[in-house]
Amino acid sequence: MPRMAKPIKAILAAVAVCGVIGVGSYFLFLRDSGDAGPGGASSQSELKRRPNTPHKVEDWERHPEVENLALVLDEKADYGQRLKAIEKIDNDLRPKLVQDIVKTLKNPAVDETIRNDLLDKLESQTKPLGTLGPLLVEMYGNPEDTWKWKNYCLQHAVPVWKIEPDHRKDLVDFLFKVMEEEKGEAKDSAVMSETAMLSLSKIGASDPEVAARVAKAASARVADKTKDPERAVTAMHVAAGAGDASILPEARKTAADVKALARLRMSSIAAIGQLGGQEDVALLEKLAAGPDGRVTACAKLNLDALKSRLAK
Repeated sequence: MPRMAKPIKAILAAVAVCGVIGVGSYFLFLRDSGDAGPGGASSQSELKRRPNTPHKVEDWERHPEVENLALVLDEKADYGQRLKAIEKIDNDLRPKLVQDIVKTLKNPAVDETIRNDLLDKLESQTKPLGTLGPLLVEMYGNPEDTWKWKNYCLQHAVPVWKIEPDHRKDLVDFLFKVMEEEKGEAKDSAVMSETAMLSLSKIGASDPEVAARVAKAASARVADKTKDPERAVTAMHVAAGAGDASILPEARKTAADVKALARLRMSSIAAIGQLGGQEDVALLEKLAAGPDGRVTACAKLNLDALKSRLAK
């Protein structure tokens, strides 16, 4: 064996010892650091503590608006809790959540009150959506939806008119069309017409042109009360609110007519209370002493209002 053999053997032995020490030190480091390496028990425990573990949704990942909307749409949940969840929905919603709510509004199977409150929430967004006007018209025209929801749509036309200037004309035209059309059963049609007229009256408080149009329509309906007494009820109220004293002759005649529709008599009495003069005191006093409880109560209330106004 050459003379270099013994030194080489010594060197190889030293390298082997160093390798063993190095490997041992590595595993000792892993043990002290709590990491058992790939697939080890400590590594799996650490994964469970990480927030992006696939099998679990951590609290920091949950979006409150998503959870609130999920509760709102859960028909098995407590009804009161569902309404409270709507109140908690933010007024600065992401577009995707707005789309989800709009989809819900269009669904006739969803409770009308739930949809009504959701529509309120969209109207109260910090940045107006600018799309609610056409949405109301679309939903009202859905033949599969309920009359109750259609009525809500007519009522919501007022706040939407205020926040969406670009759709004001279309909304006013839509309301006038509903007010004038004959659609559905007589009672439902009358209610829709009255609601549309009331909404137009409210819009008219901010728009003189609309006020003049609806007052003219209301006066014509009062004059035609025999043909359509249901619609004349709201027409009398709207005309009186517009200060149209030309309806007083019809109001006095109707108020004194015991055969007239009770609602129409009370609407006429209210008009007298708002617009009447000293000559109307005797009529209201007579009605206040009459046998019909509803008419009597209405007459007493408006008699006091008339006297108070005349005393100023």
